[in-house]
Amino acid sequence: MFIYVSEFPVPIIAVCVSTVVWRVMLPEEPAPVRGALAGIVSAFGTLIVLGVLQGVVNSLEAIFDGALNDVVSEFIIAFAVIALWGSLFSAILIAPLGVIGGYGYERYLAQR
Repeated sequence: MFIYVSEFPVPIIAVCVSTVVWRVMLPEEPAPVRGALAGIVSAFGTLIVLGVLQGVVNSLEAIFDGALNDVVSEFIIAFAVIALWGSLFSAILIAPLGVIGGYGYERYLAQR
């Protein structure tokens, strides 16, 4: 039985990843170009965290089913499908949105 949990925590994980990226990458003064880069890193970082989350859930499911030989393969397959294939197919949408959001937010802060 496959349990798909990735769609439910997406907004929460996106906010957490974006907060960490913004705190680490951006200085106190507004920097629109760095904001655009932080937007891209936040978008793709969210996909990576979601891939890890789904991999852990699938591995735990394999453990509870007693299939200890499948734990690592379940993790790798779930991570690859969500993080790698998700990045490949959604990059055309999330990269520009991350750039626009990050640049726009930092530019707004610079003009205040």
